[in-house]
Amino acid sequence: YSLKHNFRHINPQDAQIFLIEGSDQLLPSFPKKMADYAKRKLEEMGVTVKLKSFVTNVEQDGIYIGDECI
Repeated sequence: YSLKHNFRHINPQDAQIFLIEGSDQLLPSFPKKMADYAKRKLEEMGVTVKLKSFVTNVEQDGIYIGDECI
């Protein structure tokens, strides 16, 4: 997608994309059926969707969700 065009020094094959959402549903203002569809489509594209998650720390090597560093 736009990763290879906008970030030419990043190899998309090596990249991991995470979508971190604090609520228990992606797009919480949308009906659950539509939100589930969006989540499924993102996951099909290789995006890791983490619901009920919050970034607790940001460091040079990654971000933390609780004790987990990604």
